[in-house]
Amino acid sequence: MGNFVYGSDGDNDGKRGNWTGFAGYFKYQFNKYAAFSPRFEVYNDADGLRTGLAQTVKDITLTQEVKVGKMFTRFEFRRDFSDKKFFTNSAGAGARQSKHFYYRNRLRLHHA
Repeated sequence: MGNFVYGSDGDNDGKRGNWTGFAGYFKYQFNKYAAFSPRFEVYNDADGLRTGLAQTVKDITLTQEVKVGKMFTRFEFRRDFSDKKFFTNSAGAGARQSKHFYYRNRLRLHHA
């Protein structure tokens, strides 16, 4: 699956800007207990109106989902990239990439 977005707006100072974005993703269900979902996104803020810096940001996210009974556990790794130093590293300096690992648990109390 995927989607595309185009936007145009202005700020309070009269500056106008356009942006575009694309996301592609899918989910592969190994069995009733495990699934894998990769996702890739690109966001082009050509005028810097939305992010404060004219840049293209990309990310890739890999998610592993495990279901046991009513418990859902997700392990997620995300890596973000920019063509500018938009992110900060652990020392507080500007960086062109950022990496994150997430762990989530969710308990389903009823079926929708």
